[in-house]
Amino acid sequence: MKKLFFSLVLTFALTVFGFTKANAQISMPGMEGMNVQQQVEQLQQKLDLNSTQVPKITAILNDSKALVDKFKKNGLSGEALKSRTAAASATAQNKIKAVLNPDQLAKYKDLLSAKVPVAPKVPTMPKGL
Repeated sequence: MKKLFFSLVLTFALTVFGFTKANAQISMPGMEGMNVQQQVEQLQQKLDLNSTQVPKITAILNDSKALVDKFKKNGLSGEALKSRTAAASATAQNKIKAVLNPDQLAKYKDLLSAKVPVAPKVPTMPKGL
C-alpha cells in the first residue's frame, strides 16, 4: 500500500513539475509549446513578415529562450521563474514591436490580446500526508 501511495505521489509530482516547466517558456497566446522556428513561422504567416524582419525576430526569440534557459539552469523555479520569464517575454514583445510596421503592429497587438483558455489548476496535496 505504501508503495502504491508513493508511486501515485511521485507520478503527481512529476506531472506538476512537467506542467510548470512546459509553461515557463517565452510564448504568445496560441503558440505555447512551439520552438522558436515554429513561432517565427507562425508570426511570418500571421503578420506577413518581410525578409529583413524574419532574422531580427528570430534573434529576439532565440535570445529570450536562452535567457529563460539560463534562469532554469541557475535553479530558478516556481514564482521566481514565472516572474523572470514574464519580464523576459515582455522585453521580447517590445523588441518585436519595434521591428514591425504599423499594420503588422496592429495585428501583433491583436494576437497578444487574444483570449486563450487557461489550463485548469492542478490540485495540491493537503499538508501532513
